[in-house]
Amino acid sequence: MSTPSPVPLARRSEPLRTVAAAGALGFAACVLAAFSLIDVRFGTALGASTAILAWFWLRLGARTPENAPGEKIYLAKLPPLVRLGVGAAVFGMLNGGFAGSAMLLGDSHSERLNDVILKILGGFALGTTFGAMIWIPAATIAFLTYGLPLWWASSKMPSKRADAVDASLRVAHGIMVVPALFAFFIALAALGKGLGEAPVRAEHTPGLAHVLGTLLVTLGAILVPAFAGAAAHRRLTVRRALLARALEGDPSVRLVPISESQLRDPDAATVGPGTVPTHVLVRVSSNDANYRISAETHEELAVYCEATGDVNHPQAPAMPAR
Repeated sequence: MSTPSPVPLARRSEPLRTVAAAGALGFAACVLAAFSLIDVRFGTALGASTAILAWFWLRLGARTPENAPGEKIYLAKLPPLVRLGVGAAVFGMLNGGFAGSAMLLGDSHSERLNDVILKILGGFALGTTFGAMIWIPAATIAFLTYGLPLWWASSKMPSKRADAVDASLRVAHGIMVVPALFAFFIALAALGKGLGEAPVRAEHTPGLAHVLGTLLVTLGAILVPAFAGAAAHRRLTVRRALLARALEGDPSVRLVPISESQLRDPDAATVGPGTVPTHVLVRVSSNDANYRISAETHEELAVYCEATGDVNHPQAPAMPAR
């Protein structure tokens, strides 16, 4: 008798980590492609601050006890959409301040500590005030391209709803590939146009190593969500195939009605098209003689929720005890 593979599930908090990483890397790649090929030092500093701030903004903004159980830090009990929107404004303002500091430090040739501190503080104040003409549109774009997909995905991520989590991850990661593709083609066009052709007054023009580095970052912003979305698709496909085997009467895996299952695993993942648990997906043990053991010794793989009102849904076979 063949033994089915365990039901593949995302690790705890993995969905938020992967989406936040894809968003942070993607938005940083857009910044690098837009600014770094004009002025190396300014673009690199802004890209680094963008990646760090975007990671915390996306990860903390969408985190709830339902989609990230076991975490120690949760923000105020506001809807994730509100938290991500407010967080986008804070993220943009802080990033504008860091950009202002980087600009003034790049133009400064003083070695006195007091002058450096004044440049940092003055640049930060300049970036958070007059810089609003840049960081407000930038934060709005960040919210639309990365904040909204993460809000949509996180709203469907209660930790036990494995099918809902992976189905939403496929869509969210697919959306976040699009702006990363734009950044990649911008960097690729800059490489094809020729190195060192920065606009007039740009003191630090890009070299080959910097352009290739920017291409690698933008390529990573494409590959991270692509691979994460593919992993979610694989988990969902394997689980659905396992359910299909159970519904077709495979003797190695069964759907047992909850009333007869004596479910022992309260943390079992929830799978299936419905929302109300009706059966338990179990793996049937066997001994060396290929003799099926009674239902009381089964291994719970998941809780199955049958779609309500589906008259064509086959009746799940119960496993008789011996």
